[in-house]
Amino acid sequence: MVLNPHALPWQHSEPPTPRSLAMVMLLGALLIGAYQGLLIDAVAQMPSLTRAVIMVCSAVMGAVIGTGLGYRFSEWWGRRTVLMGSAMMSMVCASLCLVIHHATVLIAAWSGGAIVGVYVILLPQFAHEFSLPGHRRLMPQTWATVLAGTAGVIIIGALLSQPFPFVWALVLGLSITHLVTVSTLPESPVWLAHHDEVRRAYEASCRLHGSLEASVGFDWVMLDADMHRSQSPLRVRDLRIYQIRHAFVTGCLLICAQEFPLARGVMVISPFLAAEVATRGFSTQAVLIACALLWLFFSLLGRAMLSRSNPKRYVRIVMGVCLGVLGAALVVAGCVGQIGSTARIVCVVLGLTFVVGTQSVLVFPACQGAVDPGIPPWLVTAQRRWSALGHLLSAGISMVVPLVVTVMWGVIPAVWLLLGVSVIAWLIVIVFLPHKISK
Repeated sequence: MVLNPHALPWQHSEPPTPRSLAMVMLLGALLIGAYQGLLIDAVAQMPSLTRAVIMVCSAVMGAVIGTGLGYRFSEWWGRRTVLMGSAMMSMVCASLCLVIHHATVLIAAWSGGAIVGVYVILLPQFAHEFSLPGHRRLMPQTWATVLAGTAGVIIIGALLSQPFPFVWALVLGLSITHLVTVSTLPESPVWLAHHDEVRRAYEASCRLHGSLEASVGFDWVMLDADMHRSQSPLRVRDLRIYQIRHAFVTGCLLICAQEFPLARGVMVISPFLAAEVATRGFSTQAVLIACALLWLFFSLLGRAMLSRSNPKRYVRIVMGVCLGVLGAALVVAGCVGQIGSTARIVCVVLGLTFVVGTQSVLVFPACQGAVDPGIPPWLVTAQRRWSALGHLLSAGISMVVPLVVTVMWGVIPAVWLLLGVSVIAWLIVIVFLPHKISK
């Protein structure tokens, strides 16, 4: 007799998520989005576009370093400890930026990028190790929420002439709330069992899920801990195995589907696109606010939809990439087309909404964990690390390339680049992406 069907991953029902864990994931996503929005506001107000490119590159480098250090530190000191340390680092970063205005750009570029890198590598581990087996919606909901944080910061930046003190105060409040929320959780049961703290691991599971759920699901905790001890790095000779090679190629295709439409790059150059179509009756700030409000609506709608249903990954990816091509065509029509000023604004706003909103709400969440069932048990950790690193590097390229094109040749070549790369991403997904990826 099965006492707890939620603990079995092959059941159709979704296991319950502890409220504190759901709040940790929500606040982490909002912090990632807030730092992303800060970067966009800083680029918009940077006096030199060359310095803006250097700042974006610095943020990407900080994120890559933060990913590597975050993984190492979490292996030594525990997931909860490192996430609390990252929240404290975010508090220090925001406090310094509130006090020392001239340090804002440097701290936002390096420290902010490092904090985002730590969250990108640790939040999926939190979702896996703190949840009961069978969860499928927690991480998609988390990634869909990132856009809400970005949109909120962009709205603040467009409404205020000096937005950075208020935004850093908001980041400080989010960091304090996140630190307090993480402190209410125990250490990861998987990490404790991996370090031979079996009794503490069981007590942590009981705190998270209750004694009945923990008793039924604790075998999975021990299985994860044993699997963690047998991890090995990904080697070139491993790619000779068809299953590993297929998962590796599929992962690369999914990264292309996520970043080739240049959604992050469009967000970075959105202030310049807004200035290109702005009129006397509809200013640059009004265009940005309209885009950000629609992004916020998409984010909240996507989170609500993912909390009730979890449609097939392939359908969401194809739909998101197709809408991204439509959005890129609308942006080109708004910037280049011989149409009225109001129609240009409508085309650009709707185009930016489709490009950014569909990628953030449909494609990004659908790609997370899509290749996990095809990964051998001894390469799970390597796959997570390489996926996070590839995600950050490709996101950095997608931000830097449109900004460099805008700096060197202007906005019009940048939007043509957006359309061309979106079409290439659509072709890659339609032709090469396997239809049967994990649900």
